[in-house]
Amino acid sequence: MNVLAIGAHPDDIDIYAGGTMLRYVERGDTVKFCVVTSGDIGHYKYSREELSAIRREEQLESAKIAGVETKFIGLPERIVDDNPTRDAIINVIRWANPDVIFTHWPDDSSVDHHIIGNIVKQALLCLKWKNQQTEYPPIDKLPKVFFWEPNGGFNYQPEQYVDISAQMEKKRSMLACHKSQVELEQDYMHCIEAMGMYRGLQAGCAYAEGFKAHLSFENPPDYRLLP
Repeated sequence: MNVLAIGAHPDDIDIYAGGTMLRYVERGDTVKFCVVTSGDIGHYKYSREELSAIRREEQLESAKIAGVETKFIGLPERIVDDNPTRDAIINVIRWANPDVIFTHWPDDSSVDHHIIGNIVKQALLCLKWKNQQTEYPPIDKLPKVFFWEPNGGFNYQPEQYVDISAQMEKKRSMLACHKSQVELEQDYMHCIEAMGMYRGLQAGCAYAEGFKAHLSFENPPDYRLLP
């Protein structure tokens, strides 16, 4: 099975779905990451150019631990919902040819997260049309989409959980690669650990990640695709 995770910034995929991605890799699925923006705003110390380069290398280091391929779209942070951004998202979905996509919940309070979640769910019906021209050709399949939770989990109750207890140590190693963010937010690792334990408590295991499915008449959910 082909799995695609689309994150707004370097480290988003690792934070919200890193353990789940590791489970897919461990069972032999093909997993690809897409990072939409360069993450070039979020720091006090570095220029935008410096931070973009740093965060790209951090993401590549993390992806190496996970054993996944990563595509960088390279947009600046604070994206807008326009045709070029939509074309870029459609292009990367066609590149990965996924059976299932993981991305941001559209009601996330982060502007970048919110826009990307919306674009992904709205792009699905464009994937097969040849008049929607991108670098990669149209695909016939209609991927299922799962949304991970926003930071802190506010106003979000998962529909399904993935037990990541066995993957948590490796997820910590992935997160530790994002040194620019760890040094920026002193509670970075603590918050991620706490959310994993909280969702694990709800799911009856040590650590878990929670997800909601994209619901539409054309593309009903299939929870069996979760690992």
